[in-house]
Amino acid sequence: MTTVCTARGVYARPRPAMQEPLHLAPDAAVPGRPFADPARSDDDLAALAAIRAALVRRHAGGRGAGRWVDAAGAEHWLVAPDWAALAAQRPALAVGFFGQARGDVDHGAIVDLEHDILARASSFAGLLAYCNVHFASGQWGNLVLFADAAGPRHVWGDTVHADAIARTPRHYHSLRLHRASLAGGLLGAGGLRLERTSYYDFASDPVWRAVRVAA
Repeated sequence: MTTVCTARGVYARPRPAMQEPLHLAPDAAVPGRPFADPARSDDDLAALAAIRAALVRRHAGGRGAGRWVDAAGAEHWLVAPDWAALAAQRPALAVGFFGQARGDVDHGAIVDLEHDILARASSFAGLLAYCNVHFASGQWGNLVLFADAAGPRHVWGDTVHADAIARTPRHYHSLRLHRASLAGGLLGAGGLRLERTSYYDFASDPVWRAVRVAA
């Protein structure tokens, strides 16, 4: 049970029951769960690379955080508490989120929680940037950059984030969560190096989970 304290009051929301995660081989397909096909990771990494390239161009143009639409029609929303720290050429941890959203649900509630969290982005130690992109193809992609491996734990411990996690099955059929590294940070020469991918299928009860460690 997750107890959540917000401006609207204090309430409890149960976390979804989840099975122990399966461990998938790097190239193993998952019958009946196409969202977990290893080829999807290649597509997601390409999307994350495109988001990173947009941030690099943003830096080169002397522009900071905000909202913009690029020449390809993709809508970007960037929150960066410390742009100088984001631009430092040092190792960074990247987290990529790709969810298969439900089409018959009002997503306003979970979007409000996202805005609440990002309004307090500077309070999360190690959070360098959050970028949400709606590509012209209709695909959504989220890239979150942290200064080190401890960064995500500061976000996970937030009560509003816990509420968003508890609501996830109502808003998504399934999702993929990638963990990758950037040896030289946002502006370094190296690309994103995928470390592992976590999968969640909310059509199952308990929630089906799997983890794939990159080759």
